[in-house]
Amino acid sequence: MVTPTMAAERVIAFLEQRNPTNNWLSDWSAEHIREAAAASTARYAAGKPLSVLDGVPFVVKDCIDALPYETSYGSRFMGKL
Repeated sequence: MVTPTMAAERVIAFLEQRNPTNNWLSDWSAEHIREAAAASTARYAAGKPLSVLDGVPFVVKDCIDALPYETSYGSRFMGKL
């Protein structure tokens, strides 16, 4: 069985290795990913997941507001407005 925490660690490892050269994501936080995954893992352990997709990693295009990340529309200056 793969837990959300295990999946998150794979995603983090991928991003740490490849994001610096390929820029897969413009803004991300390993700490935030780990916190969300730990909460999801705990919900599954308690038998109370939010949905069948609880703990599935996903990304949001940077033209959509998604706190705590900047909405930058693919540019460096838009996120600073």
